[in-house]
Amino acid sequence: MDVDGDGQLQFGAYPRRNNDPPGHASRTVRPGVGLPTETVYGSWMEGTIHLGTPPQEFTIRFSTIGSNTYVISKSCDTWGCPFQPRYDATKSSTYKENGTYFDLYGVIHGRISNDVLRIGYREGKDSGDDDSNILVIPDQDFGEATFDLTTWMGLGSGLFSLGFSSDNDDEEAVTGVPPVLNWARQQKSKEDALVGVYLSPDMMRPGQITFGGLDRAHYIGELHWNALAKKGAWSTHVNRIVALGRGSGVERSVSLTETPILFSTSTYLLASLTEEQARLVNEELLGGAEVQDDPKTRGYYELPCDSFDKLPTLSFVIGSESYAFKASDYVRVYDKKGVNTCGSLIVGSAEDQHFGLAFMRKFYVGLDIGQNRIGLAPSKMVV
Repeated sequence: MDVDGDGQLQFGAYPRRNNDPPGHASRTVRPGVGLPTETVYGSWMEGTIHLGTPPQEFTIRFSTIGSNTYVISKSCDTWGCPFQPRYDATKSSTYKENGTYFDLYGVIHGRISNDVLRIGYREGKDSGDDDSNILVIPDQDFGEATFDLTTWMGLGSGLFSLGFSSDNDDEEAVTGVPPVLNWARQQKSKEDALVGVYLSPDMMRPGQITFGGLDRAHYIGELHWNALAKKGAWSTHVNRIVALGRGSGVERSVSLTETPILFSTSTYLLASLTEEQARLVNEELLGGAEVQDDPKTRGYYELPCDSFDKLPTLSFVIGSESYAFKASDYVRVYDKKGVNTCGSLIVGSAEDQHFGLAFMRKFYVGLDIGQNRIGLAPSKMVV
C-alpha cells in the first residue's frame, strides 16, 4: 500500500524506498493485509508493527478502544523500558521531527514523531511468499514515549489503537494526532475502509487483524451489519439478552433498551454491562450471586457450579440477529481456597459497557469505516 499523486493509499505495488526489502514491489493484496496476533494471558491482543527505514520491529498491544498509538523511545529509561525494543530515531532515514509534547493521563508521556509505518512486514521473507504482503503508511505521526510506567507490566513496546474519526470529524487522540485508521477513511476503494478482527475459538491458536478487507477464511456465512452506536468507535446497540433454559425450552429475557456497547480487545470478559443489567442477567437468568469478598469485586458474580449442566444458553439480540453463548462460553472455572468456583464472564460496571475477547472468540468482527457500521459473523476454526 502506498500513496499516489492524489494522496490515496494504494495496496500492492509501491516504489521501493531506501532499504525497503527487495521483491515487494508487485504484490497484489486482497482481501487485505493480515497481521497475525497472539492473545496474552487471555486478556489482550499483541502483534508486530515496523517503524522507520530500515524497519524497526515492535511487539505492541492492539486495542479497539481509544485512538492513541505510541511506542517507547530509545531515550526512555523508566524501569522496564531497557528490556523492550525501543524506537531509535537516529537509525531511521525517514524520521521527521515533530517535537510536540504528549501526556497520557500522567502515566505515559513523550514527544510526537513522524516516520514510515509498515504493517505485515516480515524480515527475511522472499518475494514468492504470500506473507510478504505489507501495508505501508508514509508520514505517520505517533507518540514516542520517553516515560512509561506501564512497561513493568510486560505490555510490550507500545500501543496501536484502532479508533478512528467518522465522516468529517477531525477528532484527535489524547496524543494530539489523528488516529492511524483515519487513512482508511480517505481511500477511494470501499474495501480499503474495512478492518476485520479474528480471534480463534481455540485460545492456543493465533488470531488476525486484517487491514483493507475482511478475511472470509475466518468466518462462516455473511456478516450482519448494524450502524455504529458511538462515533469513531467499534460499537453497536444491544436490544436484549435472552436465556433459553436447557431442556425446558423456557425463554426469559432482560431488556437492554438499545444499550450502546463497545468491542474491546483489552479484556478477557464476554460482556461488561451496567450494574443493574449485570445483576438481572446473573441473578435472575442464571441464579448467581454477587461476589462479596472485597469492594473491588463489585459487579462480579459467581454461578452455581453444581448446576453447571443446567445453565441456559444466553443470546444477545443485536439488530435482527441473535448471538448465542453456551455456559462454557460465559463461565470461568477457577480455584478459590481449594474449591472449584464458577465465575461469570458477564459483569457490571459504572463505566462504558464492553464486549470482550470471550465474545470475539465466537464471532468475527468487521468494521466498515466508510459506512460507519459494524458486522458480525460466526468465527471459523482455522487449523
